[in-house]
Amino acid sequence: MCQTKKEGGRRCARHQRTRKAYDRATYEATQVKTVVAEHADDVKVSPVTPEFIDVPSWEQIEDAVADARRLTGDPEPRVQIDSKNRIHVLPHGWAVEEASTRVGVMLSIVIDDEVAKRTAELEADIVVDGKHYTAKELDEAKEEALIEFDDMCIIQRETLEKTWHIDGQLARMNDIDTPAEAKLNRKREKLLATYNSREPEQDRLNKVHGDLRKAKTDLDKKLKFIRRDATIDVLAHLRRMGVPEDGVVYDFISSPILTDELGESMKCFPTDWIRSSNNHPTKVALDTSMGRAYYVHEGIFDPLKAAEATNQEPESEEVKSWGEKRVMSMLVAFPSIGGFSPSFIHEFTHRMEYVHVPEGARLAELEDMFLRRRTNAGPHAKGPRQGKRRYKLGRKDEMTRPDDFADPYFGKEYEGLRAREILSTGIEAVFGNKFGNLMGMDGYKADPDHRAFVLGVLATI
Repeated sequence: MCQTKKEGGRRCARHQRTRKAYDRATYEATQVKTVVAEHADDVKVSPVTPEFIDVPSWEQIEDAVADARRLTGDPEPRVQIDSKNRIHVLPHGWAVEEASTRVGVMLSIVIDDEVAKRTAELEADIVVDGKHYTAKELDEAKEEALIEFDDMCIIQRETLEKTWHIDGQLARMNDIDTPAEAKLNRKREKLLATYNSREPEQDRLNKVHGDLRKAKTDLDKKLKFIRRDATIDVLAHLRRMGVPEDGVVYDFISSPILTDELGESMKCFPTDWIRSSNNHPTKVALDTSMGRAYYVHEGIFDPLKAAEATNQEPESEEVKSWGEKRVMSMLVAFPSIGGFSPSFIHEFTHRMEYVHVPEGARLAELEDMFLRRRTNAGPHAKGPRQGKRRYKLGRKDEMTRPDDFADPYFGKEYEGLRAREILSTGIEAVFGNKFGNLMGMDGYKADPDHRAFVLGVLATI
């Protein structure tokens, strides 16, 4: 907070309000004979942990959201007393990140409760061969049916192999109509009769497994939409979500393949965030790719160079329609599936890191606070920082601090860029059913802390 003079003594390096807050905290600390931490690395804050046994009420959630938003607009540092009765001055970013994550913890519980209710309603309609199933029972029945069918296939295969063995023995016999040959033929016929008698049961087991598998696949698709829709609906209780009245603003050279189906993807973002993109002077061009998705915030678009790169005549009508040379953002994402594109919401979140900057709460700053808390030893970055590692072999430019994230990609850092991957991957996971939804699905590690941070930021910033 303060810098040392060469002559000795200290002078304040911040705003007058910050100086007053610091003096007040110092006075209180002196009164109880404690110390005040002056630097972020000296501050110890306990990570947010769930403390709700029951589902929190909307009144509790709205109060927590209001507290977080007050912190967002108040740049004064926050004072906290630790377990040893020592007073600490917390940097503004820590307080906002903690308050937002606390909101996210509450929202996680509400969302899971809502998903359970909607799942129960959906399960009431699960009927296979006249029998009702819950989601868990359906999964178990599918696995049991597969085991039964596989066992039957093994038995049938062994029966056929025995007949093939007999065929080989018969082929090696020179005599005709010998007792040995007759005996082998009778055994072969018996085996074939047994094989044929089991075929109806084999077909039945195959059909049962197929029906259960289809029902499970259909249920899984619906459950994924249920979780996404429940998350959007819960957030919409606190703020408006989705496209504003005036639509989405993007550069006119954008691909209609992406722009025609933005509605479903944009439901995942607060309307205020989308307005920040609309009102930003640097417009974004949207395009699709089957290679790698990416976002570039401010680049120079040169129609002539673009024409050369695409082997088009500079004087063609299409090239002329691209307009003049200008500063422009570029967002490239994979085509949507049914109007929803997980890669688009990932890349659009990167745009938010640049354009959605409400006073006192830059998204990138909050991501840095979260990343430091997760990748430094001790709660809230008290100890030494975890070292960087290559994310992929052969890529020296992609470094990550892997921590215990669901995927090491989440800890990536980019030199000289504001972007991080905490929110982009988190929003993609929460809404796009990627990375196990951060809930331990599909073989990924569960990360309730990351999920709470994402939900809290969406609700409060």
